[in-house]
Amino acid sequence: MSSDEDEDDEEDYEDRRSRRRRDSQQGGGQGMGIASLILGILGLIGSIMVCWCCPLLDLPFPILALLFGFLSLKTPGKGMGIGGMVTGGIALLIILVFTILHLAGAGMNAGARGAGAGGNQGQFR
Repeated sequence: MSSDEDEDDEEDYEDRRSRRRRDSQQGGGQGMGIASLILGILGLIGSIMVCWCCPLLDLPFPILALLFGFLSLKTPGKGMGIGGMVTGGIALLIILVFTILHLAGAGMNAGARGAGAGGNQGQFR
């Protein structure tokens, strides 16, 4: 009778270990997805608010959102990771557009100053 109880105890122990392992594997992916979504939202808000003065200041948030979102796709809870990848991608696109506009504006402004100064001097001579 004691050998039956020992086998039953071993089965219970193995069953508890397998349940713990399964539960830890299922919950592990949600952390990456949540981090991706939070970073994507921060990147989106920051890209709209901060890009007016310095577009590259907000660059780490959408890059990390895309990275964590990609890593969360390999886990069961991948919905938030996809949301983080979408918001991070939109934020990265906004940053890229604002960076191009800043560079183009700085180039046009420098060209206008140089041409205007020389042109005015020539007119008044």
